[in-house]
Amino acid sequence: MKTVVLHIGPHKTGTTSLQAALRAARDELSSVGVLYPTTGAGRTDARIHGQHNLAWSTLGDHRQRPELGSWSNLRTEIDKSDCSHVLISSEAFSRLDREGVESVRKELRGYDVRVVYVVRRHEEIVLSVFGMTAARWNTLSAADFFEKYINEEMTTGQIGTTVRTFLHRPKLEPWIETFGKDAARILVYDTMLPDYVGSIAAAVPIPQQLPEIRLEKLNTAKSLPHIGIVTSVCRALEGLMSAEEFDVELAPHISNRFSPFAESLPRLRGLPDESISQISARAAADVEWLAQYVELPSAWKARFRKGTFIEPEVPGERLGQLLAADFLTQRIAILDEVLAKKPSGPTRDKVMRRKTRLQQISAELMVQ
Repeated sequence: MKTVVLHIGPHKTGTTSLQAALRAARDELSSVGVLYPTTGAGRTDARIHGQHNLAWSTLGDHRQRPELGSWSNLRTEIDKSDCSHVLISSEAFSRLDREGVESVRKELRGYDVRVVYVVRRHEEIVLSVFGMTAARWNTLSAADFFEKYINEEMTTGQIGTTVRTFLHRPKLEPWIETFGKDAARILVYDTMLPDYVGSIAAAVPIPQQLPEIRLEKLNTAKSLPHIGIVTSVCRALEGLMSAEEFDVELAPHISNRFSPFAESLPRLRGLPDESISQISARAAADVEWLAQYVELPSAWKARFRKGTFIEPEVPGERLGQLLAADFLTQRIAILDEVLAKKPSGPTRDKVMRRKTRLQQISAELMVQ
């Protein structure tokens, strides 16, 4: 019987870096008997490294794309492969409820399934989620963000469809109850580096000698100046540009502008004292539940120190408008370069519509 290793994340535990590394090493893994399927991820879309489409199809997520493959396609790929072990990875699996997990169990009937879940300290997850969200669209101060989303357990708003909660039990318990605790492999994020893949292989276990697989840092924490500028720009564009438009057009562009010197800039650290108090009460119960299944480092018993929080400095309203106008101009110039390389066709038409839309936003911004 073939062994299927189902790595379910969750978010903010190095999943994107892991999936990109596994995708790059797909042929090497196959040569030693480990299949990293193309089903669910595809071969050509560089943005999708993990088998997210399988999770999205189970969730009914709008991002599901039939051309990326189905569960039926996965079973065919597994059965045709000579590999004894199959490694599937998508943090979207951690969003499934019991009904969804049961659906996965039925899809993988006939295989020996091992469920891998990585735990990370609660405060670090909350901090990382803010950094991720704030770089994509944010008008709130950090303190207001933490107050809002911790109180709501991150179930609504900008990140509601991505990170269900910073607690581990709601995400992991359905898998343990469905597949059994003997099938679960719970790993601690802090102890997995630098050999992230090797840690998973040892826990399953995967007996083959795997190739050396190095993880590159992707979706890394954003700097305080980066978050402050994004917040200022978003406040200037609020009502003119949607969060979705900003995430596509300006967020990557701003990140690219910061990337050459991002490592030298101060980063997010600490949480507001009130947030630490709120997290501590919920995290303590979560840790007690986790302790049934995994030995946690002693550092988990210590909460984040109070008084260490630094609020990102947000430029004022006028400077935010000037920055927004400048970034829009830069982005329009980039689209002009794309148009120059595409004399005709549907792609050019799409890019032209995007350029026109940004010009409209820029014009409306200037009359404010």
